[in-house]
Amino acid sequence: ESKNTICKTEATKNNLNEEKTINITISNNLLKFIQTKDTLTISPNEREELSIFLFAPEDSVANNYAGTLMFRNGGELNIPVTLDIKKKPLED
Repeated sequence: ESKNTICKTEATKNNLNEEKTINITISNNLLKFIQTKDTLTISPNEREELSIFLFAPEDSVANNYAGTLMFRNGGELNIPVTLDIKKKPLED
């Protein structure tokens, strides 16, 4: 079971006159914590939302996890991500 689910939705606009497909890759060490689409296709002059879900599974080892979200479409955008996973205190 996963706890602390967070969803971030961002609208991205394609200002070009052609359809764009963006490939999305998550570093292997972050795959347990982050889920999103593998690709995002945006029609000409349209907006498309991308939802990114963050999870902290109960069996996670307390640690800092660093990696990258990579977006590719001709060019490349790499967004560094660091997650500080802590153990939940024991409940009485």
